[in-house]
Amino acid sequence: NFTATTDFFTGFGTLFPYSTLFLSLSRLREGAFGHYGAVLVGPDERRQLALVLSTERLAEVRPDHEGQHGMPLRKLLADLDLVEVPSEGDEHRDIDTWTDLKSL
Repeated sequence: NFTATTDFFTGFGTLFPYSTLFLSLSRLREGAFGHYGAVLVGPDERRQLALVLSTERLAEVRPDHEGQHGMPLRKLLADLDLVEVPSEGDEHRDIDTWTDLKSL
């Protein structure tokens, strides 16, 4: 499950999985300042599915309805100037099962 929100005052939307319990959205919002957004990066330097994006810029690069079918997210985001925000602690951990939760 994911949540997506839009802050109409800043023009930035947020996308993150509910299972990312420790994520600090304020750090992503701060990182996005002066850019088209920010993305959380784990210790393995891989981008996580936790983003803050300019809704205006996203609308500009987003293809039409038919063009969106099967489009990888990385391709959609390729032309956006996104700041990579390193995760702190367990922010990058995805918790999908009771075993995942117990391992914290």
